[in-house]
Amino acid sequence: MKRFLFIIVHLILCIFFLTTACSTSKSTLSEVDSAFIPEWYHTPPEDPAFILATGKATSESLQGALEEARYLSGEQIRNQLENRFRALLKHVTERAGMPKEETLHTVE
Repeated sequence: MKRFLFIIVHLILCIFFLTTACSTSKSTLSEVDSAFIPEWYHTPPEDPAFILATGKATSESLQGALEEARYLSGEQIRNQLENRFRALLKHVTERAGMPKEETLHTVE
């Protein structure tokens, strides 16, 4: 009976240690890598002469995350360019005195 109890206790202890040793901690980016993120990422510099954007993505592979982040930052740059172009087009049409019916139309 003592031997049976001894085996059961050791079996429970082994299971306990195996489950705790094999578990992974779920740490977030802010806890682990916040020291490695440059300050300009959180607050990109604003200069009317340049168009800047940042992108953030997660993936199972580093390459996948980089590609997704580049795509997202490219979308931000595209949106900024489109907004600047629309503002410039509006300014030019107003300055030229063109009525609203005769403004240039863009295809989206």
